[in-house]
Amino acid sequence: MKKILIVILTLAFSYASYAQTAVIGKQDRKTSRMKQMRTDTDQSMDCLSEAELYNTVGLATEAEKFAIEMLGIEVSPEEENDYGDRAYEQMKTSGDYKFITSGAQLTALKKMMNNLLSNRVEKSGLTYTMHLIDDKMVNAFTLGGHVYMTTGIIKFADSESAIAAIIGHEIGHNEKGHINLIMKKMKVANALFDGAGNIGVSMQKMLFPFFNQVNEIEVDYYGIDMCVAAGYDPVKGVELWDKMAAKENKGDVLDSFSRSHPYSSDRASCIRNYISVNY
Repeated sequence: MKKILIVILTLAFSYASYAQTAVIGKQDRKTSRMKQMRTDTDQSMDCLSEAELYNTVGLATEAEKFAIEMLGIEVSPEEENDYGDRAYEQMKTSGDYKFITSGAQLTALKKMMNNLLSNRVEKSGLTYTMHLIDDKMVNAFTLGGHVYMTTGIIKFADSESAIAAIIGHEIGHNEKGHINLIMKKMKVANALFDGAGNIGVSMQKMLFPFFNQVNEIEVDYYGIDMCVAAGYDPVKGVELWDKMAAKENKGDVLDSFSRSHPYSSDRASCIRNYISVNY
């Protein structure tokens, strides 16, 4: 009788685990995994088309970082989380977003995010929260430790490993300091515009994207490192951007410069090369 009970409990646990992951795409997580993310990978951006243009944007970001460091501007993890909390509250009250606050899909996403976060070597000190938005739009974004996924992007990805790559990408924007840098620039703008920093930031956003294209490739790599460490299939990240590329037309160099995200075909190429070189 005791053996039968153990078997029943084991089957029940296995079914619950399957049900949790099946709601966010095909199960393709591997049994083997690393204990932590690698920090010694080749982060080359040579895979990008119009490489000089991309690298110029990247150098502009490094110049900004240097200038802000010289000014001694700091933003703590607590400040960053508070900024994310306030933004979330504004989103809730705006009525523009239909948040799903319970259910198997949200539970599975939270579990996946925690699996990915557990493999970090260098931790930012941020607290993370997962949100699911009922929206057909294929989109995911992050701010101050809050990660937002639409039901549209989950359906489009159709693979738990592809979704893990997306979540890892959004975590990367936080862990690599991209949002922290934006908040530091807001502090500078507040000082320059005597408390009207939102004007300075708005002016800047007219000229430059929220994240530049080098930022995006950098966190694509970060997401792949997270996926490999957690046992997800990194190739699914390549397939995701191949699918995106099929719905996208390439423009001219000016269009490429003004975009906040690299073309999907470039991202697929970069990730494919990154996996080949490092894994």
